[in-house]
Amino acid sequence: MSRPISVRLTFVKKIAVAVVAIATPAVPISVRLMNAPKVQAAPATTPKFEVASVKPFSGGGGGRESTGGLRFGPGTVASAPDGVTVRQIILEAYHLTQSQVSGGPSWLDSDRFALQAKTETSDRNVVRLMLQTLLAERFKLTASRGTKEMPVYALTVGKRGSGPTLRKLNEGEDSPSPAGFQSGGAPEFAGHAGGQDMVLKSITMQEFAYSLSGLSGAQEGSQLVGRPVLNKTNLQGQFYVRLMWSGDDDFMGALQDELGLRLESQKALMDVLVIDHVERPSEN
Repeated sequence: MSRPISVRLTFVKKIAVAVVAIATPAVPISVRLMNAPKVQAAPATTPKFEVASVKPFSGGGGGRESTGGLRFGPGTVASAPDGVTVRQIILEAYHLTQSQVSGGPSWLDSDRFALQAKTETSDRNVVRLMLQTLLAERFKLTASRGTKEMPVYALTVGKRGSGPTLRKLNEGEDSPSPAGFQSGGAPEFAGHAGGQDMVLKSITMQEFAYSLSGLSGAQEGSQLVGRPVLNKTNLQGQFYVRLMWSGDDDFMGALQDELGLRLESQKALMDVLVIDHVERPSEN
């Protein structure tokens, strides 16, 4: 998406930042394609950041509820105030969800890094290729790609249609509220323990579906959605999304009541990535 999403929920532990279109890997990473009819050769030159710095993260974080991740701005890609894990970088670089990536050492989820990179492009697909190059060069990542049938959710429009808080934006219009995920401490949640508030601006339904795939539950280590989410809404354009719910059990109902959207359980053949090798990054 064209604007950053800040993550400030205790229940969001491993969210991938909402994003557009799956990038085709074309970087010098040792990847074995499984179940693919043909393999296309990588180009002679691959996209790279103009400047990229990766260092072990040290610091107190960006706030009591900030959980890290990547932030995208004009000409920049940077880690959140409390750093980014390698798994979070991999999920963004390959536009995958937690359930689509397996393997790798435990430090992929525990070690955090401060990442700063510069680029002239605003094309998110190209930026993902740059992240793939960075993973290959700095983290020595090698992986196997394939496909696997797995449970998914299809994001569809409910019978009553889109609700008032799912508002389509006119071209060039900005959203009326800052982007981000907020805790239930807002006035709207007074007296409702565990209430959660999601605010996303200038987001497509493709991006929104991907964001839902990364949501975690209020309980430590739990996942709110727990599987990939596929966009089947046929809604076009950019939207401002505001969703409030009082607890994990209330999420599906709030999605229907507030946004006029629903998640339908299905099975689908999905891309998967198996990490073969990865190292802590070399010094800058």
